[in-house]
Amino acid sequence: MKNIESFFNYNNYSIYQRIILSEGVKSKNGIIFLHGKGSNSQYIHNILSKELIQRYIVFSIDLPGWGKSSGKRAHARSFKEYINLIKYYMNKLTDEYELENFYLITESMGTLLGSCLIYNEKMENIKGLVLCPGIYEVPEFKSMINIGLIKILSLIAPKLYFKRKSNIKKYTNNEKYWEIMENDKLWERRISYKLLNEIYDYLGKQNKNIDKLRIPFLIFHGNEDSYNSIKTVKAFFEKIPYHPDNELVVLENTRHWLMIENKTDEIAKKIFKWLSNLE
Repeated sequence: MKNIESFFNYNNYSIYQRIILSEGVKSKNGIIFLHGKGSNSQYIHNILSKELIQRYIVFSIDLPGWGKSSGKRAHARSFKEYINLIKYYMNKLTDEYELENFYLITESMGTLLGSCLIYNEKMENIKGLVLCPGIYEVPEFKSMINIGLIKILSLIAPKLYFKRKSNIKKYTNNEKYWEIMENDKLWERRISYKLLNEIYDYLGKQNKNIDKLRIPFLIFHGNEDSYNSIKTVKAFFEKIPYHPDNELVVLENTRHWLMIENKTDEIAKKIFKWLSNLE
């Protein structure tokens, strides 16, 4: 297995990519991982089974401002810039690796990007969407006063950071990662008001366009996730247009950051089985 790490240029950004490639893989289907807020591309390794890597080429990028990519930390000029980058990247991979279709594995903020590519950009070469976990509501947006303040600040001080005290223990029950993540310089605990407002807007668009998400969905969710409740996730899942392969998997004793939870082996096996059933 090759783990290729490199950079490519896009719109004055230097974008970091990871490519996981097993010798002899000739699949026409690729997997792309879209990370969430605060995260980066490296955690895709945690949920890849040996069987999956032997069947698919896996790609993962750090979005501008995150991980090892260039750009102002934890900030985006617009979500549309993210969307355009992913479209460019998919076209790039199609040409370089002769791929025909893609499956997206997404987490948190990345799930909004994945769903937008389907309902708004109408990317017909996306054949399945994995949410690990999804994002359906944001605590900062539960008050109209907060929403108004965020919108004002996103206009007058878009690069100003919103930062709340966040203990890694709120995100994962996996004690192995508590100290690691506290000292991980690539893990961002802050976010610009501009990006926070973009998340709010695209969250609204996602919930409004649920009926257009007509591809198979696999959703993972931690039963102790304090960010999004089980009730909210189930309500979202029930609104997705029926597809026989749609599935919601609730994981016991897990929180929001499933990429570093105790159930990564279970997640990896489920993803491979689910993808195998789609082909």
